Amino acid sequence: MSATQKAIPQNGFCVSPIKVERDYIDTQNNYYGNAPDEAELAQELDQLLQSLELTVSDPDSETGKAAVKDKTMQEIEKKPVLKQKLLAALKAGSIKAVEEFCKHPVASVLLAAFKAAFPDEKKA
Repeated sequence: MSATQKAIPQNGFCVSPIKVERDYIDTQNNYYGNAPDEAELAQELDQLLQSLELTVSDPDSETGKAAVKDKTMQEIEKKPVLKQKLLAALKAGSIKAVEEFCKHPVASVLLAAFKAAFPDEKKA
C-alpha cells in the first residue's frame, strides 16, 4: 500500500484497496486457534510418563514399556484437560511435533496408541 492509499474500514475490518491484475498469488495460512503449545504439552507428557515409570518394576524392558504406555493411557482418560489438549493437537495435525519435543522413550509408542484410539479425530 503506497503512502497515498489508506485502509478503508468496512464492517469492523480494514480493507486495503488492492487492485488485482493478471495472476495475483498470495499465501494463506490457516491456524487452528485452540491447538495447544506443543512444547508445553510434550513436557506435561514427559512428566506423566516419568512418574508412572516409577510404578513399573522393569521400565526398560519391552513389557515394562508397554505397562508404562498402558498406565499413561489410563491416566490420560482420567485427566480430561490433558486428553482435550492431545485431541486438539491431533486435530491440528501437530501431534508429530509433540512427539519430537517429548524426551521420554515411551512417548512415540504412547502417541501412536493415542492416535489409534481416536482415529476420527485426525486432521482432515
